[in-house]
Amino acid sequence: MNRFLKMIAALLSVAAFVSLPDSSFGREVSSVDSISITAVLARDGSAAVTEVWNVEIYEGTEWYLVRNNLGDIEIKDFSVIGDGTDFINEGEWDIDRGIGGKAGRCGIVHKNDGVELCWGLGSYGHHSFTASYTMTNAVKSLNDYDKLHLQMVSPGINPSPDEVTICIKAPVGLSDANTRIWGFGFEGTSAFSEDGSVVFQSTEPFSRRS
Repeated sequence: MNRFLKMIAALLSVAAFVSLPDSSFGREVSSVDSISITAVLARDGSAAVTEVWNVEIYEGTEWYLVRNNLGDIEIKDFSVIGDGTDFINEGEWDIDRGIGGKAGRCGIVHKNDGVELCWGLGSYGHHSFTASYTMTNAVKSLNDYDKLHLQMVSPGINPSPDEVTICIKAPVGLSDANTRIWGFGFEGTSAFSEDGSVVFQSTEPFSRRS
């Protein structure tokens, strides 16, 4: 790639995650307290993505991230850490198990239009999950720019997250001298950081329209 990243279009809006539905479990309600996503770009055009989810969950058996419309992008090296414990990667994920059978395990469901990155809840209550994976061919070379256009958080995510942060890092420092950035579909900011990264930060909890 003879020109590295000159343009980033990062969306906090469309079709990347589908959570479990929100409902009451006694007086307790499921919630997504925060999502923090970091994508580290490499010169071969790949992106190493790390997502940290702090959640309160009181139903279902698993959590999953949806990655659709991948084109020539391949998802590799998927791993999950849940509450400080490394999960076992089973490869192809078996959805037809109870909460106990999925505990401490993760895997991928392959579909015609993409993949689901899945892991077991293990138990109800508060959890911190860290999901990591590599997206090959994430950066595309155009005639005049290199482009990153990733859809990071889905519309109508349920429960809606209270806080979302997305950070994009590259082998070269990103600034307004060499990069154009856009972030939309949410209430928040899109800005260059002093360390040469780009940060998209929500300033209000997501709504159904986010």
